[in-house]
Amino acid sequence: MSKKFIKKDESGKVVQHISFAKGADIPNEYFQSPYEQVENFPDIVKSYVDLRLEKYDRLSDQMDIMFKEFKHRRDNGEVLSPEAEAWVNKCSSIKDEFPKEV
Repeated sequence: MSKKFIKKDESGKVVQHISFAKGADIPNEYFQSPYEQVENFPDIVKSYVDLRLEKYDRLSDQMDIMFKEFKHRRDNGEVLSPEAEAWVNKCSSIKDEFPKEV
């Protein structure tokens, strides 16, 4: 039977659980606070941050949307901040170096 441990935050909310296979070497830290050995894992209560992250697109996809928006604005005459201009140029050069395979 595996050994199961949970970790709680200051408010007592379970924020982590870990399981070790039977016979595995378990580091001593898991037998001390803030870890607690349990028979079964309780449900981990997710914060609004965790719940939102599960619903958002991947960060790389979000960044691509932002790149396309800034590039569109620049290509249509809008003056970007120096930082945004440098970022668009860098992203463009990376996309040129590694084009999508057709």
